[in-house]
Amino acid sequence: MLVIIAAMVGGFFGYNFWKDQQAAKLEAQKAEARAKAERPFFVAAREALDEAHKMQSAIGVGLNYQKYGDELIVLATKVDNLLRAAVDTGIQNLKPDAKVFCQKLEEAREAFLLARRWWDLKIKNPQSSLAKEEEWERCLQEAWAMASKHVDEADRVYSRLKNQ
Repeated sequence: MLVIIAAMVGGFFGYNFWKDQQAAKLEAQKAEARAKAERPFFVAAREALDEAHKMQSAIGVGLNYQKYGDELIVLATKVDNLLRAAVDTGIQNLKPDAKVFCQKLEEAREAFLLARRWWDLKIKNPQSSLAKEEEWERCLQEAWAMASKHVDEADRVYSRLKNQ
């Protein structure tokens, strides 16, 4: 009788242990599949964020009008790739921070583009009054400051996103 009871108790605990192991294995497979599906988004996110930081650095050390335009094209391309990856992976529907991250980088791109427009005005109107030039310079600096703010916010959201 003791042998039968011991076998039943052992079988009960053995079955529960096996069932828990299977559930853990299934969860690990789901997490791995989710990470694999999200990988294109995170690759594009890292590239876009790196390019935005590159723009910040280039502005800090100085760059000419032509080089700024070239860098802006690269940034716009990286942000567009990020937005496509977000849609393709569906991550924006699963992780709200992914949507916020994309918005912040879009806003940064738009602010960098606005700065380019102010720079265009300054260059295309060389005979402007000093007051007008100072106004354009102020607007240019404000646009860069706004872009930098958005990049910094995107950085914080990206850190949270990686840890989810």
